[in-house]
Amino acid sequence: MLGQDGKPLERAIVIFHPTDTSAKFPKPRGTTDAEGKFQLSTYDTSDGAPVGKYKVTIEQWFRDNPDQAPTNHLPPNLASESSSGIEIQLTKGPNVLGPFKVR
Repeated sequence: MLGQDGKPLERAIVIFHPTDTSAKFPKPRGTTDAEGKFQLSTYDTSDGAPVGKYKVTIEQWFRDNPDQAPTNHLPPNLASESSSGIEIQLTKGPNVLGPFKVR
């Protein structure tokens, strides 16, 4: 995942929201590392995600100073599955996704 400056985006939370509303599993999620890479976890750490189509949201929460509540430092549209504009189809087996570019 790349930030607005083209550098890897660290500590961003990536959540995959199934488009099939009848899906009965937790939303797969991951947190980016220093290289902007993440692995999805659904039931257990780094176990991946079920096959299917997803809308993706991305948030990056941290405090600007210790006396304030954390705030999301990414554009607000990325935090909503209806406005992020990111859709992914996962297939059986390993899925290697190209970098998401945060704008």
